[in-house]
Amino acid sequence: MPEATSIVPDKGVRAGVNQNTADIAKGTFVVLAPGAGDLPNSIDPAGNGARVYGVTMEVIIGTTAATALGLGAQRGNIQIEGRALVIAAGATTRGGPIGSDASGQAVNAATGDIVSGVGVTVGVATEFLEIELAGPGGGAITA
Repeated sequence: MPEATSIVPDKGVRAGVNQNTADIAKGTFVVLAPGAGDLPNSIDPAGNGARVYGVTMEVIIGTTAATALGLGAQRGNIQIEGRALVIAAGATTRGGPIGSDASGQAVNAATGDIVSGVGVTVGVATEFLEIELAGPGGGAITA
């Protein structure tokens, strides 16, 4: 099977700030953090069926590791459109609607979930899955 790749269109990347204690892995669905005290573009891993903002393009270290290195909140790139690489939580369907699980990993979208994209390749647990992103906020809610 060929290696999964991402295709990032012009203007398809935004900055994201990790204010969480834990690192956010490459290929994780993220949402904009809702807290009033958060920095602009602060992100959290997406929850189950969440309205996804985008996908991390690299590991974004958390505050625990950043503090140990004498750094503040860390920034990283978030892909918001185009073909992205997302970590699959389990088997996903090529051509099927993809959503987020409770850890921000890709799953087949369930009834009532917001569709974050369409599977371009078949997903296998803990491996990267290629998806065509629906864009910030996702697409339709599955019936």
